[in-house]
Amino acid sequence: MNKNTDEVEEFEVLELDELDAEDEVTEDEDEAEEVTFSPKEIASELGITAKDFRRWLRSKTDRRANKGGRWVFTADEKADWIDAYNSKDEAAQATEEDAEV
Repeated sequence: MNKNTDEVEEFEVLELDELDAEDEVTEDEDEAEEVTFSPKEIASELGITAKDFRRWLRSKTDRRANKGGRWVFTADEKADWIDAYNSKDEAAQATEEDAEV
């Protein structure tokens, strides 16, 4: 007999759970991409121009636009800035109502 035919190759046998775990890693990597928002998108949601939103933003923070002059916000940051802008509007309305009295 040929020596090569007598040898049995060993293959790694993966359990079904191990295969599923490998697939999950790939799915997690896809979810890792974070959604970001521009000032234009946030301004549109607020009903103002992007220029006005950026001007207001600069007055509220020392943070400046990223390299290339672009502001980029995560979903949490977007929600925080919208809340801050809306509370500014509420404060302005209360001041106007007090002035009328």
